[in-house]
Amino acid sequence: MSMKTFFPSGLSTFQFLREVRIFSNNFTGTLPQDLGLASEAGFVIFDISNNGFTGPLPPHLCKGTALETLAALNNDLVGEIPSEYGDCSSIQRLRLPNNRISGDVPLGLWAAPALFILQLDGNELKGTIPPDIANARNLSILRLDNNQFYGSLPAELGSIWNLTVLSISHNNFSHAIPSQIGKLQSLSELHLQHNAFSGDIPSSLGSCSGLGVLDLSNNMLSGSIPASLAGLSAINSLDLSHNQLTGGIPEVLSELKLTNLNLSYNLLSGSVPSAFLHSAFDDSFAGNADLCGDHLVGIQSCIKLDSENGTKASKFLLHIWLAGIFGAAFILLVLGFLCLYILPRPNMKASGQGGLSWYMARKSSSRSYTDSWELQGSKSARRIDHPWTLTSFHKVQFSEYDIMNNL
Repeated sequence: MSMKTFFPSGLSTFQFLREVRIFSNNFTGTLPQDLGLASEAGFVIFDISNNGFTGPLPPHLCKGTALETLAALNNDLVGEIPSEYGDCSSIQRLRLPNNRISGDVPLGLWAAPALFILQLDGNELKGTIPPDIANARNLSILRLDNNQFYGSLPAELGSIWNLTVLSISHNNFSHAIPSQIGKLQSLSELHLQHNAFSGDIPSSLGSCSGLGVLDLSNNMLSGSIPASLAGLSAINSLDLSHNQLTGGIPEVLSELKLTNLNLSYNLLSGSVPSAFLHSAFDDSFAGNADLCGDHLVGIQSCIKLDSENGTKASKFLLHIWLAGIFGAAFILLVLGFLCLYILPRPNMKASGQGGLSWYMARKSSSRSYTDSWELQGSKSARRIDHPWTLTSFHKVQFSEYDIMNNL
């Protein structure tokens, strides 16, 4: 069926209309705002997906709390989600992706007890995910990608046992990834990329044994890659790129049957496990300056790196050795200078005397004397007491070579 027309306005007067299915056509224009108001029992299914509708959503679609499916994906709807939808306890599938819907999500929708699919991606929605989402016990698919949501993920997400898809990429979520997500044994896809998550990757994620896709790229995650991720036996796509991860790549990750691996643009170091050294992973490790692997594009060869590190180590040891040599030479030069120009040398041939003379001066509160001790040749020491005076002394006649030979 293919037609280009406006929504039939007469439908809003039907009292017993329960289902509207006009998806994948060329309908345009706005939706009548009184839709559902005349219905006695209320709509059960309302599906207008893949058309060209504009304007806001009608607020009375859930009159009588009978509505189970509301699907309006891929239109051009604007405005906010009507607050009346927060009281729609019967809703099971709410699918509104790829419109221009804005504002906050009504609080009651997050906690709708029968909600199975909540798909709001590709809009202009904002706000946080409240802890009340724990009441949505039947929630299986949560898609909030490409909106303006912010804040931290509530730990209560870990209590939604039936959750299979958690996709909240391209938002402004921040803080740490809650470890409670590791309790979601049914989780098959986890998309947290392009947010502002920080801190370590929870090791508990390794307990999500059914996880097939894990994308944590383009965040601010730090720390090392948990070796526990080797427990993701069903995973085929792992993307941790564009973070601040450090340390080596756990060898146990080689046991995973990955068709896509991206660890590029982190701060990883060491060598790439041998299982990943082939062309299928050529671009998987680029942008890690301290990572090496042979026969891979984008990173340096380990053989070349080992050679460079050995050269650097040799140069470092050489510098230490040369510094020691020059240091010792400097000390010897200082000693030689002291001997040549500081220590006095007498003319022994002229005086006929040898020895060493020095003086000890001491001033007492009761008297002022200079005690001098003089050693001359083989004569015994003698004490001379006299007032403060300048006294000459003999110089010792020897050269710096004599000092060096007797050290």
